[in-house]
Amino acid sequence: MFSQLWKKLTGAAPDPASTAAPVQTDPVVKPEATAGPKPSPTTASALRVANDPNSPLSKIVSLFEHEPMLAQALLRQANSVYYRRGDATVNSLGAAMQRVGLQAVQSVLMGALVQSTLGRPGGAYNGLVTKVWTHMQRTAPIARGLSRAF
Repeated sequence: MFSQLWKKLTGAAPDPASTAAPVQTDPVVKPEATAGPKPSPTTASALRVANDPNSPLSKIVSLFEHEPMLAQALLRQANSVYYRRGDATVNSLGAAMQRVGLQAVQSVLMGALVQSTLGRPGGAYNGLVTKVWTHMQRTAPIARGLSRAF
């Protein structure tokens, strides 16, 4: 299931062996039943370019410039407390990429792809997202109680 989701997120062609006999373990979650929001082709291509170590920074910046949501997420991360140096804020995408590094840029891209596939209401994986959220709500108080012992 995860390999099919990854291929859907990155835009890769599905593997004939993995699509020949889909295993459906949960009758509630049927990804092919509804057409959920599709990841942006620009986001998927930006992830492919960012994964290539020989890609120039200017090419990645130009892909981010075409997606305002990506640009906003990158600037937010570059200006976060973790990456900020003193009072200097970053206003350009190139400077933001230099500040956070390629791994953080890939993280922003992957987050955007996952958000576009899983995080919107009415999507194909809405049942799975609801189950995960419910599980987190039930286990958080248990983890909080156990953390005191450690």
